[in-house]
Amino acid sequence: RTEADGKRAQRLGQLEAKASTDAQKQAIAAYKTGIEAVVATRRASVNAAINSFRVNLDNSLAANRLGVDRALTTFKTSIQAAEAKATTDCNAGVATNIVRANFEISLKNARIQLKTDRTLKPKLSEAATELKKTRNEAIKTAIATFKTTAQELLTDLKTNLKASAAVK
Repeated sequence: RTEADGKRAQRLGQLEAKASTDAQKQAIAAYKTGIEAVVATRRASVNAAINSFRVNLDNSLAANRLGVDRALTTFKTSIQAAEAKATTDCNAGVATNIVRANFEISLKNARIQLKTDRTLKPKLSEAATELKKTRNEAIKTAIATFKTTAQELLTDLKTNLKASAAVK
């Protein structure tokens, strides 16, 4: 951006140096002011799109992390409950084959629940793709608006310079 600013300032300076009449100087000053305003607007729009993308991506990452943490917590709690039930059953004198079968069923159900919880959480890649699409569209719109406005300013400048040359 700094390099582009330098080049733009250099070109505008060269243009100002070529101006010989007050009308030409005024036309060039109006063009310069317009270009600086449209560049600032484009930058603000692009920065807003990028910042929005980053914030929303961070939010998606946090939601994803939260979903994983919840699934793991539920899984660990289910495992602990199965262990506690097996210990209680053993202490109560329940047959070991029944305790083992119930424990295995509880573990299987905990794994199934973990797998289900993992598939139900929002996919991060889908969210990132949508966010990229939104960001890119906003940037394209900002650039298109910039180009249109810059072209209008250039047309106005050429018209004003031709008019001031004809007055000479």
